[in-house]
Amino acid sequence: SGLGSTPSTSGQRAFIEEDNDGRKKYKIQFDIGEFRPEELNVKIDGRMLIVKGDRQVKVG
Repeated sequence: SGLGSTPSTSGQRAFIEEDNDGRKKYKIQFDIGEFRPEELNVKIDGRMLIVKGDRQVKVG
């Protein structure tokens, strides 16, 4: 547990694009490594977007 919990901006890209109705949207793309979607939690805290990945690794 705790893997991926450190704030990181590596491999991140962000830009503004327009949807089909001409509304501007902010889009962020970043590499999540080997995390599966069910191992990720995305939430907004005020003006901050928080993406947290949790996984358990079994050794042996």
